[in-house]
Amino acid sequence: MAAVGAGTVLGSSAGHPDLLPVSRRGRRHGGGTRRPPNLIVIFADDMRKDEARYMPSLQRLIAAKGTTFEAARHNIALCSPARAGFLTGQYSKRHQVRGQGDAFHQHNDTKKTLAVWLHSAGYRTGIIGKYFTSREGGTSPPGWDIRRQLATRIQEQYGYGVWDGNELRKPERDQTRYLQREVLAFLDDATEPFFLWFTPTAGHTPFQAPPTHERDGRVTWPDLREDDVSDKPPWIQLLSPITDDVLLGIRNGERKRIQELLGLDDTIAATIERLEASHRLANTVVVFTSDNGILWGEHRIPPGSKNLPYEPAVRVPCIARGPGFPHTTIHQPVHMSMDLTATCVELAGATPDLPLDGVSLSRIIGDPSSYDDRQLLYDRDAREAFTFPPPSGMVPPPADGVFTRNRKLIRYKSEPTIYELYDLDADPEELSNVADHPDYLNDRSELEGALDGLLAS
Repeated sequence: MAAVGAGTVLGSSAGHPDLLPVSRRGRRHGGGTRRPPNLIVIFADDMRKDEARYMPSLQRLIAAKGTTFEAARHNIALCSPARAGFLTGQYSKRHQVRGQGDAFHQHNDTKKTLAVWLHSAGYRTGIIGKYFTSREGGTSPPGWDIRRQLATRIQEQYGYGVWDGNELRKPERDQTRYLQREVLAFLDDATEPFFLWFTPTAGHTPFQAPPTHERDGRVTWPDLREDDVSDKPPWIQLLSPITDDVLLGIRNGERKRIQELLGLDDTIAATIERLEASHRLANTVVVFTSDNGILWGEHRIPPGSKNLPYEPAVRVPCIARGPGFPHTTIHQPVHMSMDLTATCVELAGATPDLPLDGVSLSRIIGDPSSYDDRQLLYDRDAREAFTFPPPSGMVPPPADGVFTRNRKLIRYKSEPTIYELYDLDADPEELSNVADHPDYLNDRSELEGALDGLLAS
């Protein structure tokens, strides 16, 4: 397997002139000058990949008009590391934000972020929603022209605070409608090109349906119970089976969660409508994703857990429409959030002053087969794994790992070393750990070598 990704960022896509980098002054194309595209990146909160099907506007206005990246994963399935990865374009081993308690500004130069790079490239920039936590409040971070950053009771529909520039305010309306109003106001006022990072808390606990969707949320969900976990690590084997009562609670929680996401879906529809009405939709790239997924009882893990290597936690939706994003599906691995950073940098013709670990999505679209063997790094510490301490009191140790198109190897920093290896083609639900199976020992050895190479890069 040839390693692809680390330190690779810019470059044109052969045979795809629409995917060439954009300069600040525009680019030559077909005898004319094309303006740099506007950029809107939407981060849902704790949203799993398989929940995108419940959002009709997302499907109709973005997925049906653009590119779906089926294999988008985070290298740490947690909010703050994902956001730090997007701002810096780097793995957590470089930006050092590994847990929710790690303040971005304590580990990173806030003058070296995507917002600063795009602002320097001539973009009008805005952050609306959840940045990190209230610990990142106070003075507005460099690079943002407009700041409507959630603060204090961030996840609540009511009673939340907002940093409006450097002033802390308390909006009176529910958070869903407040954020939609601010998104539309930004679009009405922004000069082109503009970059908006819209980060609602929809999908995150506590589940509070916006008033417009209190009666919605029909969910068809499979039985997530796993009878045999003898192939899993000891901290999983010690967990109790999911009971009927727990499963009912999970399904009720998921229904309320979908209600929140339907409120976000309304904002997606309003955003596309406003762009179309102002004749800017054709030159705007809109990307929808999530900061991480979440587990709903898979492998007996307490519902709401996320900082774990399993697919429901690390795999997220990634859907984009706009110039350069045709209606197609890409199955090659995509690394959230770093590939998004590289994409924005390339499309804007911006100049980063940090080494980027991502690959522009435009390059992957231009030549998908070149990324068939791409390897993605997984790297997490031991903090914030289960939603609450499991009955056994045993929590997973730190781990690293590597994801490919059809394999996943996890190596725990334990004594002795514990491995998990999954054949995602044959076993997409990760029910059979084949790390010690004779037929997969060569795969395990090859992936472990790739992992060591990624860690050393």
